[in-house]
Amino acid sequence: MTSHDLIAAFDAVAEAPDGIARLRELVLRLAVRGRLVPQDPGDEPASMLLERIAVEKVRMVRDGEIREPTRRSPTSMSNVPFDVPKGWEWVPLGQYCHVEMGQSPPSADYNTRGKGLPFFQGKADFGATYPTSRYWCTRPTKLARPGDVLLSVRAPVGPTNIAHVECCIGRGLAALRPLASAPTRFLLWMVRAFSADLEALGTGTTFAAISRGNIDPFLVPVPPLAEQHRIVARIDELMGLLDQLEAARRSRDDTRAAVRDSALDALREADTPDEVDVAWTRFAERMDDLLCDPADIAPLRQTVLELAVRGKLVPQDPTEEPASALLERIAAEKARLVRAGKAPHPSDLPPQSAGRGDLSLPQGWRLSSLSDVIIGTDAGWSPKCDPNPTTATTKWGVLKTTAIQPNRYLEQHHKTLPGSLTPRPELEVAEGDVLVTRAGPWFRVGVAACVASTRPKLLLSDKIIRCRLVPHGVDGAWVALCINTGPGARYLLEQQSGMDKAQMNISQPRLRSAPIPVPPLAEQRRIVARVDELMGLLDRLGERIGAARTVHLAFAAAAVHHLDA
Repeated sequence: MTSHDLIAAFDAVAEAPDGIARLRELVLRLAVRGRLVPQDPGDEPASMLLERIAVEKVRMVRDGEIREPTRRSPTSMSNVPFDVPKGWEWVPLGQYCHVEMGQSPPSADYNTRGKGLPFFQGKADFGATYPTSRYWCTRPTKLARPGDVLLSVRAPVGPTNIAHVECCIGRGLAALRPLASAPTRFLLWMVRAFSADLEALGTGTTFAAISRGNIDPFLVPVPPLAEQHRIVARIDELMGLLDQLEAARRSRDDTRAAVRDSALDALREADTPDEVDVAWTRFAERMDDLLCDPADIAPLRQTVLELAVRGKLVPQDPTEEPASALLERIAAEKARLVRAGKAPHPSDLPPQSAGRGDLSLPQGWRLSSLSDVIIGTDAGWSPKCDPNPTTATTKWGVLKTTAIQPNRYLEQHHKTLPGSLTPRPELEVAEGDVLVTRAGPWFRVGVAACVASTRPKLLLSDKIIRCRLVPHGVDGAWVALCINTGPGARYLLEQQSGMDKAQMNISQPRLRSAPIPVPPLAEQRRIVARVDELMGLLDRLGERIGAARTVHLAFAAAAVHHLDA
């Protein structure tokens, strides 16, 4: 591989999502293997540099600059990771440089007022190359000198910076001091090349950490001094090129994001279905350019759903029966069911919340609550089940909360009820049920789906609330959409309770009070159909973007592998 081959690959590989990071790793990998710059047989071999380093260490001990090194068992040289060019040497890191482990001073001795020496504690103080002072120390215990490489040795292990001033270092850092005029930046690049290997040495239950016992014997390849300088110059040149590529890519991404956000704003701010159609068409014409990452789909998906519940996704038809008439029929049917003993009496239910917020609705719509359009709610049970689902529809299963995704019911997400337990048929899920998650992480509570179809013998779990709609009333898919989006979703987020966001709950009374905008029935169905159409389009777009991303990643991996071969 030539330098021309490497640079020629930069533009192509850099376009992959992780391409620039891969190229940075490749440059360092080639550098420490002696493949980044040509060797010069006239260079003084690394062995002579190492002799001078050993002499300097003896002097430093004699002058009291460092302590006498702890005697350790000789490092085995029989298992070096790879061969190095002639004139290079494999040596323990502690033999190539001086290692100064950090030690945190008493808290009374450091401050944020700039008094004393800068005090660096760990990775949190690091910048791209040099650390930034947050604390200072008046009585430092362990010092790093300008030009030392600062290595993070705990939480996390591996990141590096260069000390640009004399400073105090805490126990989260080690200072690696180049000796005998060896260049700091070669030591920096070399340690970065092996950062993953150093990280792999970390141990600890709370967080990973490495000690001097890991650092001193860590084997590193040392080139001749003159070659070190050539390597540093070449790495700096290539990293500079990669910085330019990264900046150009970031600029393109920022421009793309600004155009995408402007197009989304135009879609969100459209006042009528006709304006929505125009804004959508303009967005769709540039969709392939504006949406390049699967994560870009989420805000567009949310915008479509918000437009749906605000009545701006499909046109209204003034000839259709208004929602007020639909709600009157629903109320009459509920009263009939109460008289027949098939629905709870309204007095048996908690009072509903009157505060539903301000919401501008299209003509013919009404703002109601979930309780107005359902017979009632109930929840399931929590038997001890086989965690695996059953494909046999003759066997009973209990739904998991993952069966309820926003506007999607996934019947395959269930556990098998053991034959030793008696099923409870009154908890069997039926077509037309609207299911809502009751408990779980905050972002999973209040998620709703309508059961359009289902296999028999699936039961509710205790973490799922079932809403039974009044027959011949509102569309179940519309109700689920209103629970997942807009004022209903915001209301349920506010009504969650719990001490930890990882485990929150919503009660049945609070769920029943959720606001539900009600359009004419025919319009509900048109909106649901349009949402299904657009969600399908976005699903396919997401799959296409994901597939293209996979191709780019595979290409970058193959290209880097070829260059590294």
